[in-house]
Amino acid sequence: MENTAKILAIKEGDQKVIHELYNAFQPKFVNWLKGRYKIKQIETCHEIYQRSFTVLYFNIKKDKLNDLQASIETYLFGIGKMVLKEWWREEKKQMDELDENMAPIEEVDIFGNLFDSTDDKNLLTNQIAAAMEKLDEPCKSVIRLFYWERNSMEAIASKLNYKNEQVAKKKKYLCIKKLKELLKQ
Repeated sequence: MENTAKILAIKEGDQKVIHELYNAFQPKFVNWLKGRYKIKQIETCHEIYQRSFTVLYFNIKKDKLNDLQASIETYLFGIGKMVLKEWWREEKKQMDELDENMAPIEEVDIFGNLFDSTDDKNLLTNQIAAAMEKLDEPCKSVIRLFYWERNSMEAIASKLNYKNEQVAKKKKYLCIKKLKELLKQ
């Protein structure tokens, strides 16, 4: 089926053609993102593909592809580049917001050193232990994995099934904030 016939079938709402195209392009698109752009998270690749295919679908429905010179696949990959740029901007914005809200590094280091204390008679150590007991999951796990087990943020994201290390970093920040609030009580 050539471009024109496929485009016409999508305009007419032919679900079979839509599903065939979606399934045909997805593996190559995901591999392209993983290989060329070094995107490690398969969920992210699928999200970018979904967004790109959705844009393709709506561009066809809005008659924007009437005189398409390239293949539908090439056009989809072009959309993918734009969607990827948008995704990177969103990720950067989230990281910038996270950086603005992060505690100063000295404060985090001092807080982290508290977990290294082995003196059970230390009042602060006991207070932290009591506050940790009050924390809900996943905060207990995030703090334990980072401070006690010294896992990287990437490892924590993997172990707790977070989308990426930025999500894990943000979660750690929020959990530390909760723990500090418990310590103030």
